[in-house]
Amino acid sequence: MHRMKPSQLVPAIVVAAGLATACGGAKPAADVPTDSAGVNTSTVAAAVRADSACARGAVAPGSLPALVRLYDPPSLVRLPSSLWRRELNEPRSAVWVAPDLSYMLIVAMDTVPDVAGVAGGEDITGVMRRLREPRSSTEIRCRLDVDGRVASLLEAAFVDASGADTVFAVHGALLVRPGLAFAASGITPSRSMRDSLVAVIASVRFAGRR
Repeated sequence: MHRMKPSQLVPAIVVAAGLATACGGAKPAADVPTDSAGVNTSTVAAAVRADSACARGAVAPGSLPALVRLYDPPSLVRLPSSLWRRELNEPRSAVWVAPDLSYMLIVAMDTVPDVAGVAGGEDITGVMRRLREPRSSTEIRCRLDVDGRVASLLEAAFVDASGADTVFAVHGALLVRPGLAFAASGITPSRSMRDSLVAVIASVRFAGRR
């Protein structure tokens, strides 16, 4: 499984916190569908569907999307043109950044990620440093349809104690198929880019078998 580095900042990557708790407990029966880690995938899907539906984001006006092909997980992603690819020395990961330090990180994993494995991830561009004393003001968890699959999405806003600045976060995770999961995390100081990052996750189209 892909592991993220710990951060000294307010957690910048919080992916599908509820999935782990939904999967805990007794070992599933032999005829229950599970992933490679023994996670009951039916239970995960049911837990995510219990959330309310997300408001789908819209690509920011004037930002024409670019279609990008990923090989792990095999997929097509539609990104705002203001985001450009940056090399990341991490396996199974891809990241795009913008001049205002916004970024979108996509990671392939063997199993649906849990909060213990990916929470508190690295702030790749340092965008959280805009906030001298960051405080979480809002947090919304919802479900999002992604290429016929149900993803768990977490949206958060971090406000500086002075109230002078805000940083928005969007995190999502889903099971692509047994043995392959998808996690995405976007951080931005722009509300319109926040909506675009939600649209990025919703736009993903997976290739290959279900």
